[in-house]
Amino acid sequence: MNCFVGIDIGTSVTKCILISQSGKILSHIKKSNIYIYGSSNRVEFSVDERYESICSLLRTLLLKKPEGASVLAICISGASGNALLLDGSRKPLTNAVSWLDERANSSFETLLTPFSSHYIYAITGWPRISSFPLVYFSWMKENEPEVYHSATYRVTDFVYYNYRLTNNWFIDTSTATNSYLLDQKKMQYHQPFLDYLDIKKESLPEIVKSGTPIGFVTKQAADETHLPAGTPVIAGSFDHPSAARGTGMTQVGDLLLSCGTSWVGFCPVDNRDKALKEDLLVDPFLFPDGPWGAMFSYAGLGNIINEYLDILSKRTKFGLSKFDEEIKSWNLRENKCLFNILQKDIFPEAYIDYLMESFNVKEIYKSMIGSVCAIMEDKISHFQHSSNRVNQITMVGGYSKSKFWPQVLSNYLDMPISLNNCEFAGCIGAVMLAGMGVGLFENESDAYRKLHITSTQLTPNS
Repeated sequence: MNCFVGIDIGTSVTKCILISQSGKILSHIKKSNIYIYGSSNRVEFSVDERYESICSLLRTLLLKKPEGASVLAICISGASGNALLLDGSRKPLTNAVSWLDERANSSFETLLTPFSSHYIYAITGWPRISSFPLVYFSWMKENEPEVYHSATYRVTDFVYYNYRLTNNWFIDTSTATNSYLLDQKKMQYHQPFLDYLDIKKESLPEIVKSGTPIGFVTKQAADETHLPAGTPVIAGSFDHPSAARGTGMTQVGDLLLSCGTSWVGFCPVDNRDKALKEDLLVDPFLFPDGPWGAMFSYAGLGNIINEYLDILSKRTKFGLSKFDEEIKSWNLRENKCLFNILQKDIFPEAYIDYLMESFNVKEIYKSMIGSVCAIMEDKISHFQHSSNRVNQITMVGGYSKSKFWPQVLSNYLDMPISLNNCEFAGCIGAVMLAGMGVGLFENESDAYRKLHITSTQLTPNS
């Protein structure tokens, strides 16, 4: 039996699967990621500890490998965009800085002053965001120049994990996009950004397309992971494009709702410029052989929902689970309480206390769920009204495993929603790229067919 290893390093959790080439999941495992929190909303993590966590997961995963089975390839995808400084030996100088980090927020407007927000967006396909590498490196250069200039390499953490596996220095175009150093149209590093940040082009990893072989597991990495030395390592992608591959959402008209730490809509589109006009985040996805990917995102929305759920749960003697079944039949468009999940003018605890002066827990809970559904409907409607179409929706991520969220969204949007590899969609996407990298799959459609992926469909008010 031949099999693949697919890894999805999410913001909150790292997941790994071992899957046969015919699509049978032989083993799966996951582990929460560890962060270091500091002043000024700093969020960091040790890349060496994260790499060791990946190795530990792989060692456990491979215990379930059938006797005589061969691992054909491994691929890592996930939530990249975490900044990392390395010394001349490619060892970490500091912790990696998570995209959740907010240290640059206070000086955001004064950073990268030679480049307008419009210019950055046109080049990279992503709007200027304070917590991603381009802005963070600029902040480091200005605020911690000694540390910044002592670095030989300035990269994202995924480059480091693949380097630890192979001793090779590569980055895929999808991951390079949220480093903000890639010119998406030319598919090469943007020299004006490198000049501004004092980054030498020769220090950066070689850019390759997702699904490209980037090396083989070294003897040292084999000892660390228990993967066979010589196992091919294939370039992955950003997490949402990987999940889109893993759920078959690869055609124009498809919409993937990835509902986890952030809530993201991922849509294949045939025109990059049109996506930019609609203020969407753009990923190279299948370009030049297929569509670009476009995303709308509510960063951290899952964490916000969880915080409100925890607060509300403490306000009732029996918790919120007693509402799980009846939620599916609620008319979420009829609410006395006008809850705004995105409000930032008052602390969540105080906001709930304020609402409870006029409404009970059930009314607030119902309105909160309706608020989430409404903002997703607004984004999807805006996308459709901009000469795009949505023919089918698939939902993945932690909230897709809920007893009610998928059905509630289907009811509210009045569209069927498919549940497809909900928890491991990103891993499946990585497996597809692994198979393409070793020539077993011709493309994503061929991989989807040969892996015999199935889905469950929910219909409105079912």
